[in-house]
Amino acid sequence: MLPDSAGRGLQEERSRSRTGSEYEGSLAFAERGGVLTPLFGTRVGLNLVNVDRVTVSLERQYDNNLPFMAIDPDYTARNMMRNLAFKEIAVKSPGKNVIERRALDIQELAGGQKGVFLLRVTGYQKETDEDGKSVMRYGNQEERLVVLTDIGATARCFPSGVTVFASSIASAMPLPDAEVRVYSASNQLIARGHTDRDGVFLH
Repeated sequence: MLPDSAGRGLQEERSRSRTGSEYEGSLAFAERGGVLTPLFGTRVGLNLVNVDRVTVSLERQYDNNLPFMAIDPDYTARNMMRNLAFKEIAVKSPGKNVIERRALDIQELAGGQKGVFLLRVTGYQKETDEDGKSVMRYGNQEERLVVLTDIGATARCFPSGVTVFASSIASAMPLPDAEVRVYSASNQLIARGHTDRDGVFLH
């Protein structure tokens, strides 16, 4: 006789049943890149296999945490983000073990805002529980930091100061009057200003 959690023998037989899919569900981002520019499109591709529902959340990373991210690419202040969007998407699979391709418009999810965002996508698979009811079983989850911007910045540090060059990602042209903030490794603001007509900031 099998013991229960208190060490006593079970007085009666009990069983629970759940019917699930014989095919495992999975999801993955279709591309590796995370920098998006409005001119060339702000969509992120998803590859879904045997997934019946997807939830999508987009959270904004506050600017004061960006210096830490520059030092440690794996840093994310998860408890200090602002949730911008959440949506559920029903998926009609084209067939078992067949890839269903979807695209998420990050600019639309962000409401036109630009910045650094944490994109979280979770997949669910349909099952039938012991009462014959249809339920959604958690599958897998993928996360990615996404940068929505057209500004590309290059910085060089010297003993006497720092030089920053800002240009458009889409056109590669210099960006005049772009705001520049320079932080120390301890997240202290040490310089602030704007680029000149050649896209250069000197400090």
